[in-house]
Amino acid sequence: MKKIVYIFIMSLSIGLLNSALVQGQVGVDSTKIKGVISDLETSAMDFSLSDHEALTNSSKSHVMEALFGQISGLNVFQGNGYSYQRNPSFSLQGFSPLILVDGIPRDIDNLVIDEVEDVIVYKDAVASALYGVRGARGVVNIITKKGKNQPKLEMKASYQFGAASKFRSPEFSDSYTYGKALNTALISDGLPEKYSTLELEAFKNGTYPEAYANVDWYNEVYSDFEFNHQFSFDVKGGRDKFDYFAIIAYSRNEGLFNYSNLDDRFNNQLLDTRLNLRTNFRVDVTNTTEVRANVQATLKEYNGPNGAGSVLTAAYKTPSAAFPIKTNNIWGGNTIYGANNPVALLSQNGHYKTMINSLNLDVSLTQDLDILTEGLSATALFAIDNSGALYENSNLNYKYQDLNPSLLSDGTLVTSPVVYGTNSQTLSHGSGINSTYFNSYFNTDINYQHSFGENNVDASLIYNMQSNSVTGQNQSRLRQSIAAYTSYNYSQKYFVDAVVNYAGSSSIQLGDRFDFYPAVSGAWLISDEDFFQAGFIDHLKIKGSFGYSAYDASIPYDLEKVYYTSGLDGYVATGSTGSPVEKSGWGESSLPTNNLELEKVRKTTFGADLLMMHSRLSLSADAFFSRRYDVLLGTGSTTSSVLGLSSKSQNDGDYNYKGVDMALGWKDKMGDFSYEVGTVFSFTTSEIVENNEGYLPYDYLSRKGNSVNQAYGLEADGFFETEVEINNSPVQSFYTVSPGDVKYKDQNGDNLIDNNDVIRMYAPTVPELYYGINLKLKYKNVSLYANFQGVGNYTESLLSSSLYKPLVNNYTISDTFLENEIFWTARNSSQATMPRLTTLSNANNYRASSLWYRNASYFKLRDLRVSYTFENTARLLPFVEIYVAGNNLFSIDNIGFADPESISDNYPSLRSYWAGLNVKF
Repeated sequence: MKKIVYIFIMSLSIGLLNSALVQGQVGVDSTKIKGVISDLETSAMDFSLSDHEALTNSSKSHVMEALFGQISGLNVFQGNGYSYQRNPSFSLQGFSPLILVDGIPRDIDNLVIDEVEDVIVYKDAVASALYGVRGARGVVNIITKKGKNQPKLEMKASYQFGAASKFRSPEFSDSYTYGKALNTALISDGLPEKYSTLELEAFKNGTYPEAYANVDWYNEVYSDFEFNHQFSFDVKGGRDKFDYFAIIAYSRNEGLFNYSNLDDRFNNQLLDTRLNLRTNFRVDVTNTTEVRANVQATLKEYNGPNGAGSVLTAAYKTPSAAFPIKTNNIWGGNTIYGANNPVALLSQNGHYKTMINSLNLDVSLTQDLDILTEGLSATALFAIDNSGALYENSNLNYKYQDLNPSLLSDGTLVTSPVVYGTNSQTLSHGSGINSTYFNSYFNTDINYQHSFGENNVDASLIYNMQSNSVTGQNQSRLRQSIAAYTSYNYSQKYFVDAVVNYAGSSSIQLGDRFDFYPAVSGAWLISDEDFFQAGFIDHLKIKGSFGYSAYDASIPYDLEKVYYTSGLDGYVATGSTGSPVEKSGWGESSLPTNNLELEKVRKTTFGADLLMMHSRLSLSADAFFSRRYDVLLGTGSTTSSVLGLSSKSQNDGDYNYKGVDMALGWKDKMGDFSYEVGTVFSFTTSEIVENNEGYLPYDYLSRKGNSVNQAYGLEADGFFETEVEINNSPVQSFYTVSPGDVKYKDQNGDNLIDNNDVIRMYAPTVPELYYGINLKLKYKNVSLYANFQGVGNYTESLLSSSLYKPLVNNYTISDTFLENEIFWTARNSSQATMPRLTTLSNANNYRASSLWYRNASYFKLRDLRVSYTFENTARLLPFVEIYVAGNNLFSIDNIGFADPESISDNYPSLRSYWAGLNVKF
């Protein structure tokens, strides 16, 4: 910690000192390498760029969250869980892309928004091929802020405070409603009722609150708000031979848990505390030598109750009538739920703390070699990332009491208390190392840039080596590549990029680790042609690419090896009769994988970029076609049991992906009023070409030709009304059914409902359609920013939530379920939307079927921000901005009872409100 703070203070001090020394003219030396963005604009490579203003307008704490519906082709999906768990995920044209920070594979979770300048999404085949065995799934590059050549130091301080409330929380039934429902379920199961009329009345009237409790466990566990504080301070400046950017950022998020201070020996509140430090330097050592150094340090501390997952589960599933929170200062409990009293689990089970320290360093040296030939340069980049996670925890035990209550016929309460467990006299403690991570990255290239009349050439020979070492056996990866890359354009109108990458990975056995990955792209700027006479079109560029790339992270080690294990059973003949006797011994565990290959992608893209009406209207459209093949799959039903051994995975998977990405924008200004409207749209479909499924007795069982993420299940055909109907229907093989159970359609006519009746269900379980709408309005000093985002062609199962399996396995029941659905009874069978209530694990009802799948498409207001700017109000404070903002303010969808992105029994989804202040000096 002291070293990290020292590094930051020294870099900040040097920056401040050099800013004070800057005098006279400041400019950019013509020998410097062009910036990343300008390089891309003079090539045929296809890329999408973030809206920098959208990043600065975001009040989110995570960089990914600022990108909802912002970049064409980049789909961002909300994370779930506590503050430190709910990191969103990226999808790029159907894949999870490689994430880079300043061109280096790094964890985006270590970044804060205030240190990010741009986000670049590389989508074409050339970009994928450049990254060899990691680029097949697309690339997202996060560009951090750099120094600025200016005579005056630029400083910025920001603070924002946030409060978040639960979004669409479930409402659980009170004990009286639960008791009646439980009795109904028990009767339908042919079992005796649990609660008498007198006991139900005791629940209803609150006559004996300790014996016949009524506890809203969900609202006991969760408070109304969690709170967040974020602060950052950064400086930017420099002169012609030196520039710098430095930032310190602090954030603290306090979770929703109640009862966080019952025991002063530990804190069991959900806490997410982070300190981020970064400094980026550029120094011209000589007129031809440039050195860049970027240092980032992150300290993260996560805190919560020991076994937090058990708390979430208990809060969702424990009935209000199960037991009281406490009786006679002893925690409530019983033999059914054991010690899993939700409040006791939260407050009396100790705590768990994780501390993560990360230090990332990269240094590059660029040498101008014009002395050899004009336009020649060489760059060497070395980066190391080191991260370690430590933990500490405390544990204790507690007593719990079962009152075993009952009521006599006259209503007199009788109890037979039994106390279980013991109270710990002292806390037990533990600590250790959770994980370590070490990454080294080396990249060197020789670059040649030159113009010959109208011919412009940019060529590079690139060598790259990466080493990733992670805690655990067979978790590390080594990668190596050498690539030749050329970008050529004629008269800034005709563009061609080509790359050949010879890359390899340690995931593959020796002798087969390396392969060639070529790609080519081209573009034509039609609007610069003399024959192009459409004056209202400012810019029209068409483009396309084709190439190959690979992905190695899905390949586990040692598939090509044979292992022998003990404990295998076999039979040997013994005695005079040769009777077989079972024996245990050593044997071959499975067959090896022969000719192991990396997963590969062949990609083709076409697109166009258009600017019209003095750049007020913009349009970008891209179509892509990807074949993903040599995907590692289990051998499944293609390996005969006659072998006597199982077979490891083989490279048999083959899938097609295709789709379109679009971005459309309009901006204009009328006096003091300006506005911008932008939309992004992505549609991606997939098809299984080969999945190693082997022989299937019916064509409809085959998943070939379907989406990779297709939902499957039985086709529900209502509910059984009578025993006669059950006897006259196909046999339901999964469970002995009763009236009120789900009836399924016999797809093959064999009079048996089994797995041979499973068919394709509706849309895939991953959205195929993704879109965003962004609105910016500004009048004088007042600004409004709104970001809407939605998805379509998306199916989710209600069985993801325990709310739709009420009373099963001693679960509770919710008003959310009862108000949205009608469970089957003999009296309301014609209106029923759900099967009969049951306390048993009914394998017939609670399985994937059309009954449970729902259209989970949604349209959300992700961000709304209103700000007011005070400019040039004082010499010391030339810029002051105040703002209020909200996130996840509403959702239009078909789910209703829960966030469509978080149906499962997880930490609540949140609606957030912010107030903030930005000051520039």
